[in-house]
Amino acid sequence: MVVLAVAVLLAAAVPVRNHELVSVPHPAAGSPAVGTDILPLPGNASPTELAAASEVRLTLTLEPSNASRMGALLAAVENPFSPEYRDFLTVPQFVREFGPNRSTIRSVEATLDSVGARAVTVAPGGAGVGALVTAAGIRELLGVTLYGYSTPSGPPIYSALGAVRLPASLRSAVVGIGGLSDVARAGIALAAGDGVAGTAARGPLFVQSNDSTTDWYMGSDFAQAYRATDLWPGTATVTDPTYPTQVAIATLLAGGYDSDNSTLLPPWDPAVVDQYFHDTLAPAWPVSNVTGVPVTLPGGTSPPLPGSFHGVNDSTGDETENSLDLEMAGSLAPGAPLYNFYFPGDALESGSPLGDLADDLADDLGAALNYSYAPAHLAVVSVSAGLPDLNDSLWNAYLAEAALTGVTVVASSGDDGDYPEFLGGGSDGQWPVWPSTATFDTYGSLSAGGTTVTLGGEPTSTFDGVQLNASYDSTVTNVTAQSVWFDRSLGAGSEGGASTVYPEPSWQFHSAAQPAIANATAEQGASRLGRAVPDLAFPANNTVVYDYANASGSVFAQVLEGTSVAAPILAGLIADAVAVRSAEAGVFSPLGFVDPELYRIASYYARFPGPTDPFMDVTQGSNFLFAALPGWDAATGWGGLNVSLFLRADANESIRDYVYTGPTPGLPTHPASPLRAVIEAAVAVGIVASVVALIAVVLRRSKRTEPPAPPPAWGPPPAAATGPMPPGPYVPAPPGTVPCPICGAPRTPGPVRCFRCGAA
Repeated sequence: MVVLAVAVLLAAAVPVRNHELVSVPHPAAGSPAVGTDILPLPGNASPTELAAASEVRLTLTLEPSNASRMGALLAAVENPFSPEYRDFLTVPQFVREFGPNRSTIRSVEATLDSVGARAVTVAPGGAGVGALVTAAGIRELLGVTLYGYSTPSGPPIYSALGAVRLPASLRSAVVGIGGLSDVARAGIALAAGDGVAGTAARGPLFVQSNDSTTDWYMGSDFAQAYRATDLWPGTATVTDPTYPTQVAIATLLAGGYDSDNSTLLPPWDPAVVDQYFHDTLAPAWPVSNVTGVPVTLPGGTSPPLPGSFHGVNDSTGDETENSLDLEMAGSLAPGAPLYNFYFPGDALESGSPLGDLADDLADDLGAALNYSYAPAHLAVVSVSAGLPDLNDSLWNAYLAEAALTGVTVVASSGDDGDYPEFLGGGSDGQWPVWPSTATFDTYGSLSAGGTTVTLGGEPTSTFDGVQLNASYDSTVTNVTAQSVWFDRSLGAGSEGGASTVYPEPSWQFHSAAQPAIANATAEQGASRLGRAVPDLAFPANNTVVYDYANASGSVFAQVLEGTSVAAPILAGLIADAVAVRSAEAGVFSPLGFVDPELYRIASYYARFPGPTDPFMDVTQGSNFLFAALPGWDAATGWGGLNVSLFLRADANESIRDYVYTGPTPGLPTHPASPLRAVIEAAVAVGIVASVVALIAVVLRRSKRTEPPAPPPAWGPPPAAATGPMPPGPYVPAPPGTVPCPICGAPRTPGPVRCFRCGAA
């Protein structure tokens, strides 16, 4: 028996505006441009210069060796027509060929020493160098001044003012700088709210639910519903069934922290995670071995290893998030070695050095990519944390390493349901979150959105208001119904839309998703096409997680919502696919950066729909702004994924390598639809009911029909872009709009698509 403690909604978060960055350089491009995380201070701030002795955690991302060869190889391993397609490197091969040379690293270290830096640390693989540097030292080193302003609670927000000027010793070595702003970090800290037990969410993408009106599911239920069991011994439909016992999965986050006692805590309790697997997995399924790997930040202390919390409260929420990630990944990929990489949970505390939370997560990713998993192999990394859409050069460098070494990086798309910030949504802004947006043509993140599902079978787990009886349910057969995850009572839901920082990758532009991407981009009021998310979507609510054991050994559970449920589900499915591919090939055979393949396969089935289509399309429901539609949409991407059918499609070269030929519209030449302005104005004056009715309308059409040819109003394809994408001002449509005959949304007259439902 498991005692169930269900927490209520977290306190309202303080909204943080979206920010645009200086540049997003390709780490393999060999360009002298330097990417930074400098963000503008709000106009109403009263900034003051930070004290000269204030320490900042600075990160310098280094230019890789053989940058031009690295860029060419990144393209080749993703190109099915290249002889190097999926011919991945080992980590030692990658470091030997592309890691910065030792003389470059020594020169950077010496330059940091010259301005009094301390705790100078080389990142795993040599991708960057981190250190603690005073505000005075940063001014001397980079020619910028750090200014900050006070906030009601939490650490001060700061950002650098001025143009960065690299000294000669760094100009040929440094391609990116992190730690020149912490607006996102402070925003997450301010968003921390106390639940019933004092639990707070700081970055992990979940909300705590007290919903008891619908079925609750375990990770093992999702394993059956998304056909992972088709790949395992006993029920397999493949030639070489296997459990993924040699395929490692890494999860990234922070450890726990008790703010009352200023005590670092473990990231999770092994007894709790083991109990979850014991209670909910089928008897024949192997149980994953779970390992915690502490990541020490420059100048910080090493967080403790996994273990009991001894009744001490974790004020960060990371204990719950880490447990969730491991339990979902280990349920979808039973037997897979699981590794949780975590930095100290006090990184957000006001007493710690100021710095960039994105770089802290990048340190996790670097540690995961360069860790030895022998005899297993790392195939997938899952990250269920999010910040306002931003650029982090060190993270980008590690994404390139992941792509070249065959590792798939899965990230949650966000939990704010595309609510406008003035409605008091979460801290990450109205549009999708980083790092799910951090994606380029040849490497990046696979983004997971959220759905609400009903599964076939009769759930065997019961809850009587006091105790939860959790057990394996062998009757689950498939997904019988699914819709966009959108919980209006919690102000939460699947996040989607176009990044305003990362340009749209070519494999998205040249895919059957492009008409819908162009519509969604116009609807959100962006001025340029950007990386659109999510790519896929999986269950994001009504999920039971074990996260705490008290002194007497009673294990407590929570029912959680969030795309952080979806990301490790997808990670587990990727591990299952890699295990079968490896068994068939007789050698480890990972997928790497799988996004281009997914969009080619989806484009094929958009043209040739049929029963072997692996995508489980979501056509019901909406979040605050985007509705689910046939094919790709900005709320759920292509939908779920039947992993068995995906493997079959990926093995069929005519499907996997399909070349989509159009339409590929850019943004409409007509001004954007007034729908967004209408919605926001309506909410502002209190007529919420009419808005909800408007955004809930769903176009019901046959699944994955070929998109009609674009009308003349569509503009030409966008020019190649490598820099930031500042959002243009919202421009309303001219007078004389007409209602769409399909969904009723306002639209301009003439041959243009409706920005709500896509009808021509």
